[in-house]
Amino acid sequence: MDELSSFQLGWAALIFTVGFAIRNLAGFGAILLPALALFLPLAKVVPVVTLIAVISSIGIAVRHRRQIVWRDLAPLVPWTLLGVALGLALFDRLSDDTLVMALGVFVAAFGLYSLWQGEQPPRERRAPRWLIVPPLATFAAVIGTTFGGLAGPVYGVYLEWLKLDKGAFRASMSALLVALGTLRGIGYLSLGFFDQGTLQLAALALPCSIVGLVIGAKLHARASPRGFRRVVAVLLTVSGLALLLR
Repeated sequence: MDELSSFQLGWAALIFTVGFAIRNLAGFGAILLPALALFLPLAKVVPVVTLIAVISSIGIAVRHRRQIVWRDLAPLVPWTLLGVALGLALFDRLSDDTLVMALGVFVAAFGLYSLWQGEQPPRERRAPRWLIVPPLATFAAVIGTTFGGLAGPVYGVYLEWLKLDKGAFRASMSALLVALGTLRGIGYLSLGFFDQGTLQLAALALPCSIVGLVIGAKLHARASPRGFRRVVAVLLTVSGLALLLR
């Protein structure tokens, strides 16, 4: 693949910084992928976002490893492996235009769902574990591997079902994202998606993501998480529609 232009690198730096600031504020950084996909090929974006996500999550997982609910995460493993295999097959075989179109549909739908869910009262989830784990874990891994992210909110459904406290939720989510990111990262590497342009983007993304996380941490106390998630949901919807019209 050709090297990235100065314009692409400049916008990528801005998006990685803002995206990781949003991740600290809103709890997820789903806006990264659609924003980057507007002007960069997903074949470059997905491996880089995967690498940076693993690096940013591994510290939390290691530091709070005693709070990880390993026994409750174990049932997700076989279905996650299946989802990664399916996701790698889709990522390798589908054209970039097809992937961008699918990403646009998914992101716009997810944004609209997030807006709708934010207005609904909390519901008690009573579905048995054996019924929700296979489709949820497989879907999370397929989405995460095909698009390089967006698995967190899906895994969050299961972690909320477990009724974990805030610390266990965060630690367990980080462990899941590290495991999924490592598996799909190995897959991208084996398929040859880490090239010069990808490594160039990764070298730029790492310091920008650190700056973004610091900014997000400083703003966290001043912002309303619920209100900010609503803003992010609107941005996701708009960016998803922009991808469809690209």
